[in-house]
Amino acid sequence: MRIPKIFVLSLLAVLPLSAQTLRPVVTQAPGDVAVLADDPDTLVDLTTAFAINGVTGTIVRFDTVLGLINVELFDNETPLTVENFLRYTTLGSYENSVIHRVETRFVIQGGGFKLPVPPTEIPPPITALSPVKNESGIPNLRGTLAMARTSDLNSATNQWFFNVKDNPALDDPTEPYAVFGRVIGNSILVVDAIDGIQPYNMGVGEPFTSFPLINPSGALVEANYVKISSIREIPTYPIDGQSQSALTFTASSSNPNLVGTMLEYSELRLTYPSDQTGTATITVEASDSDGNRATTSFLVEVSPKAPTPPVITGQPLGRAVLVGGSLTLDVAAESSGTLSYQWRQDGLNLSGQTSQALVLSDVSSSDAGAYDVVLTDAFGTVTSIQATVSVTSEMGYLTNLSTRSVTSVEPPFVWTTPGFVTRGSGTIDILARAVGPGLGAFLVIGFLPDPLISVQMLGEPKTVIKANDDWEGNDNLTELEAATLTAGAFDLEAGSKDAAVFTPIASNAYTANIFSQDGATTGVVLGEIYRVGDPVPGGSALVNLSNRGHVGSGSEVMIGGFVVSGSGPVNLLIRGVGPTLKGFGVSGTLEDPLLIVRDKNDSVVKFNDDWEAGGLGASLAKISDSVGAFPLGEGSADAALLLVLEPGRYTAVLEGLEDGTGTGLVEIYLVP
Repeated sequence: MRIPKIFVLSLLAVLPLSAQTLRPVVTQAPGDVAVLADDPDTLVDLTTAFAINGVTGTIVRFDTVLGLINVELFDNETPLTVENFLRYTTLGSYENSVIHRVETRFVIQGGGFKLPVPPTEIPPPITALSPVKNESGIPNLRGTLAMARTSDLNSATNQWFFNVKDNPALDDPTEPYAVFGRVIGNSILVVDAIDGIQPYNMGVGEPFTSFPLINPSGALVEANYVKISSIREIPTYPIDGQSQSALTFTASSSNPNLVGTMLEYSELRLTYPSDQTGTATITVEASDSDGNRATTSFLVEVSPKAPTPPVITGQPLGRAVLVGGSLTLDVAAESSGTLSYQWRQDGLNLSGQTSQALVLSDVSSSDAGAYDVVLTDAFGTVTSIQATVSVTSEMGYLTNLSTRSVTSVEPPFVWTTPGFVTRGSGTIDILARAVGPGLGAFLVIGFLPDPLISVQMLGEPKTVIKANDDWEGNDNLTELEAATLTAGAFDLEAGSKDAAVFTPIASNAYTANIFSQDGATTGVVLGEIYRVGDPVPGGSALVNLSNRGHVGSGSEVMIGGFVVSGSGPVNLLIRGVGPTLKGFGVSGTLEDPLLIVRDKNDSVVKFNDDWEAGGLGASLAKISDSVGAFPLGEGSADAALLLVLEPGRYTAVLEGLEDGTGTGLVEIYLVP
């Protein structure tokens, strides 16, 4: 498929070469920017500031051995031809193809043949698809791209040619050739370079009588072919970090300490890294693959930050306190000036209580109430939330954790892992259970058919305290059954594959790892930790309960039930952790945990989405540190609550916002 030889004879090198003007230009310079120090970053859309002059169609890039040729396709004028051409580029038909015809000072033609392997062979043809209708009408001017064809006007398929000069004879109304694109930038120089190669007659007839070989020796080696590695559609502007684009950007700031610049594909991010004020000139340059450039600049003025009233970053948090005990309430805040404090109880100023922290010593019933603090500086006043303080003659204690979750042997391979910490002198008796088949009586489907439980003391190395597969196989079965009754746990069915252990433990940190006995089964399992027996004054006590496992959606959310016993309230820090677990090497974590605490009537006691919300971050971080909990990531989506709970049964439900799933951790800490 070629252009008739008659045109070559009649149109050799008559018209002068025309200049190409399709280069980067500034279309609309970004406006000047005025911000305050420490303002959020500013994003500038560079696609509205730059364009390639006059180019509105799809851009394709020919990657040739002699350089890149960028071409704008005429989508609107020749839609069928453009669609036909792009089918070949999408299929990769033009990859490792060759320019197979050079008619000097007339046209160069390609799209018909692949690079031969070995190179001494005749170039194999590219498979042609259905022919496309002739959409002639655009002149065959220098630098345009047109479809090659036979004498049949509507026979064009895969072959194309570049016009090296203006070729009006190819616009003959009786047999026109369809132009469907034009080179842009300096790409015409690559076209000219190919046109300047000496054509050879390969001696095998058409269409290889004007075959270009780079080396004058005419040797048939790969380095001599005018190879086209690929022809691909490219965006005008950068869209990601890998793909090529017709334009690329650079940016600089005259004062990077005041205004920083960061390119994010086709957006320019302006950052304000310090409290400095002043003016910076931002210069942005767009360039094409030929090195043509267009430059614009604009000013960024950074003014001093306007003074604002105080902002509370750590609210006072109330809790229960024993008669005769002590309690400290404090507040954290950011201020543009010098802060003064005034603490109040039930809305009344407390004389002399004008420090950042309020210390209550030798507490009595008169100290119970709602406390807040008024913060004032030269720019305004803000009042904290109320912190409720209750005074009691006896504190409660934790006796049970029951967690329902899914044990998975599929990625991310999550075991159900209840954990607990004891502190104090002596030992306490612990009943730990892994209930799978026993859940069937509660109409739970998909339970783990044969769980195994292993109680381990944490440390280096970990020590297995006791493990069990089938609960009736325990060597202390009688004591275990008595402990089940004392703890108020439901009975396990005789002959079931549920697992349980009963053992005394000393003050330390422990986990009860629960997994499938065969290591290959997934299912819902209930992990239970019971403290058996009443506490002894000064003796060991449960101070932390936790469970790590898979958090599913719907009926497979993580449910942690816990029991507060005794005749008085407890202060509990309850956390739902997902994102921060990544720092411990845990993969597939729950991205945005939602923590909901419910009472025995299933009423919501309180819930939390993000632990720092409401100015509670600094206070919760301080309490977490006081009970030995690892810090939550600043700005993370983990959840946390500080609650004062009366004796009773509660559940801590951990789920993902918008049905998110992943590995999560529920923690319950006893706060003094």
